[in-house]
Amino acid sequence: LRDTPAKDALIARLEKTKSDYYPFVQYKKEVREKAERMSKLQQGMKAPGFSLPAPDGIQKIGPENYKGKYLLIDFWASWCGPCLKSIPQLKEIYSKYHAKGLEILSVSIDDKEDAWKKAMAAQQMPWGQVCAPNSGKEIMKDYQFNGIPHLVLLDKEGKIVERWLSTEKLEELLKERLDQ
Repeated sequence: LRDTPAKDALIARLEKTKSDYYPFVQYKKEVREKAERMSKLQQGMKAPGFSLPAPDGIQKIGPENYKGKYLLIDFWASWCGPCLKSIPQLKEIYSKYHAKGLEILSVSIDDKEDAWKKAMAAQQMPWGQVCAPNSGKEIMKDYQFNGIPHLVLLDKEGKIVERWLSTEKLEELLKERLDQ
């Protein structure tokens, strides 16, 4: 149900008459959890941390590795056409802003490690790469998205500048912040 007056009225009625009804209790719990996660993803809030395996399988990388730099987190997968289409634009942005303090960390939600590694080799992305386990279910929950590509820009302190970025909007933000 979407946020509407009818939904609010229904929830109020259910709370009065069936507050212990299991599906309702479960629904309220899920809504509370989602609202809590969303409240942590506002502009200016510290981004959720993670530490995921790099392609070598030994090193683990996450936002903490990039303190003091602007970090673009690029959620993608080898099977995602729009993700692959955006890579040349990201390469251009990286080449233009890397020397000015931009880093990129691509987080794959591939379920097959071989497909991820093959796509990385084919795309030759010159920035950090990690692969989220379990098809990225946990990180998608933490960062509250269900579609890719999904771009999140963090500032030098690891705080969220913007989410759901297009490459055009990203370029505008970087120009404002790094072209000085």
